[in-house]
Amino acid sequence: MSSVRALVFRGDNILLMRNRGGMHILPGGRVEPRETQLDALRREILEEAGVRITDIQGLGFIHLRHQTPKPPNYPYPYPDFFQPIFTTHFHSNSNAQRQPDDYEISAEFVPIARLSDMRIRSLELAFLDAATRAQ
Repeated sequence: MSSVRALVFRGDNILLMRNRGGMHILPGGRVEPRETQLDALRREILEEAGVRITDIQGLGFIHLRHQTPKPPNYPYPYPDFFQPIFTTHFHSNSNAQRQPDDYEISAEFVPIARLSDMRIRSLELAFLDAATRAQ
């Protein structure tokens, strides 16, 4: 495991991220050395969306398996990779601006009901369904 992801709720809204590849509702990223999963999750969402989170709860995980030979000097788990998935809630906006990067373009809260009109991966929608049924 070297990355974490979360659904971020704000009432009946969900945090929607836009990047070069489309839209997604599971922001997060890599866990840095000597960093806990929860610290990494807080840091990544703050960096990517400019949002502070609270009420972090485990939801499930994604199991990925690389199908190609391991690249030389690849520093991450191989061939199996697990991403813990959490649910969280909006706590506050950061006083600092979102840190621009070459991947994430924007972040905004949208009504959950609007997601059916958007191209969100079915895997992410399955986690959203599980989270909303559990509430």
